[in-house]
Amino acid sequence: MRPQHVWSTNDMMNLAGEKKGMSFATGLKILFLIILILPSNAGAEPDYSPLIEAVFAYNLKVHESSLEDGSYRAEEGFLRIPPEVAQSFGMKAYVDKDYLKSRDLFEQAEAFLEDAINGMSTGAQENASGEYVAMVSRSACLYQKTMRSAEELLKNYRATLMVNKDERFDKSKCSVLLQDLIKKALKRYGRNLRDALGQVYNQCLGIEPLDGYPLTSENVGFVNYVFNCYVRKAKPEDLKAFDLDKFGGKEFERSPGTLKDFLGKTESRYFSLLEPFLKRYGDGKYAAEPLLFLALMRQESRFDPKAVSYVGAAGITQIMPSTGKLLGMSTIFSPPYFEEAREFMLKERRLKAKAMALISKPEEYCVEDDARRACQEMQQAIAFREKWVASYRRYRLELLQEARDDRLNPQKAIEGGYRLFAELLKQQKGDISLALAAYNAGSRAVKKYNGLPPYPETVSYRNRVLRYYREYLKRAGLPDSGLRKGG
Repeated sequence: MRPQHVWSTNDMMNLAGEKKGMSFATGLKILFLIILILPSNAGAEPDYSPLIEAVFAYNLKVHESSLEDGSYRAEEGFLRIPPEVAQSFGMKAYVDKDYLKSRDLFEQAEAFLEDAINGMSTGAQENASGEYVAMVSRSACLYQKTMRSAEELLKNYRATLMVNKDERFDKSKCSVLLQDLIKKALKRYGRNLRDALGQVYNQCLGIEPLDGYPLTSENVGFVNYVFNCYVRKAKPEDLKAFDLDKFGGKEFERSPGTLKDFLGKTESRYFSLLEPFLKRYGDGKYAAEPLLFLALMRQESRFDPKAVSYVGAAGITQIMPSTGKLLGMSTIFSPPYFEEAREFMLKERRLKAKAMALISKPEEYCVEDDARRACQEMQQAIAFREKWVASYRRYRLELLQEARDDRLNPQKAIEGGYRLFAELLKQQKGDISLALAAYNAGSRAVKKYNGLPPYPETVSYRNRVLRYYREYLKRAGLPDSGLRKGG
């Protein structure tokens, strides 16, 4: 293949005939035409090096912490991958008997822990009887002993690990592999950077998400870190090559009225209720696109205006009582026991955490006193769970019986939900994923984790809303323009 000639200004002026006596103006015209027909760099590949360096930096940080907190499972090198995954990529990776034995022991330990948890739950219901306390103590001891043995084997494995013979430590090869994985993931997920990074993480650890979505609560910490690093360090022209879940401004290609033509009967009905608010609240830079908000309502309530969640969110846009009050809704059903229910839920979580801590101490033996206390803590946790479940069930029944709540009015619920989501989009500077996360889990959670919170419900919520959004765009014959490229 002939090397591509790099055209200089001088070359093009020569070709234009400027040095053959042609007038300067005519030469410039020809030069302009030549520039138009020459290949541009608009389709050039972005610089992946900031992405690669961010991945390496994250992996180094997590690798160091895994050695301290006991979560290390022989994930090594620049890509922090287990040896068998590295081998599946065609890389040389060190495996010995210690590693293979440790892998089996970790699986056994997880089974012992599960037995301890089941025994603790059953023992709690049996008033911490001696039989179940002994079972919990025995299972917890086996868990701890097996974990220690597995960790010792991994220490031996690391001691004999020869860096120069394991290609997981070859930065050049890891860089080439990582870039290839990133490119393939971007192609698969429409150049959506968050989804692509989630896919890369899963591949490096040999994970297959149960729901099929690449972004999960397990990999969202990695995705947040790498995504934020890249957006901060990449060149503006490179950012335009990616779908960053971001848009800014009125970029819809059709008027809202024409969008109803392809919607189903139920969706068209609620879209009509939304239309007045598109003009009232849709003039801002980050106003929510109507199909995106329709996707949000679909996920929130399946378009059921009487939907009430297990924690008291109500209506077609699933607004909590406190949020409804902040939105200026005048009629909100909020009895005293509603706040008590939330306190019961928090106490249940704290007691469960205490019980788990008692049976998973780093000591080699779990004495029966610890097992008995764990059963008692779990017993109290179960009692608080029954209380909050009963309180929220009562709340739902009374709310629907009274039916005097602005959140159950579809028009008011849609107006409040749209206002809230538009404000969250503005707060998150047009980042659709972060605005969705804030709608589901609250802005504080997004700020705390500097990105998507690692909550399974929130990550699943983001995934499903965007899937519905893409579905609507496809039905409308529109490009996947809601997930904007660049900032």
